[in-house]
Amino acid sequence: MGEVTNISLHGCYVKTTAALALDAEVSLAVESLGFRIRTQAKVRATYSSTGMGLCFGEMDAEQHAQVGLLLKALWARRTSPS
Repeated sequence: MGEVTNISLHGCYVKTTAALALDAEVSLAVESLGFRIRTQAKVRATYSSTGMGLCFGEMDAEQHAQVGLLLKALWARRTSPS
């Protein structure tokens, strides 16, 4: 379990104190702003007590579209006036 602190169309960074081994395969569920994305991912970078970089596995068109919509919603939230 961890906190996604960065996300793109191809992967994300998960902040955690228990990073997995490089190349480990994981089931990932990201929930944010009403979106729920489930996919397989592979650990591509690991930092012992801070987190790990994950690369998404194959996603179907629906999953890929959901990631794109989440990114747009996050961007809109970031750029909207407070």
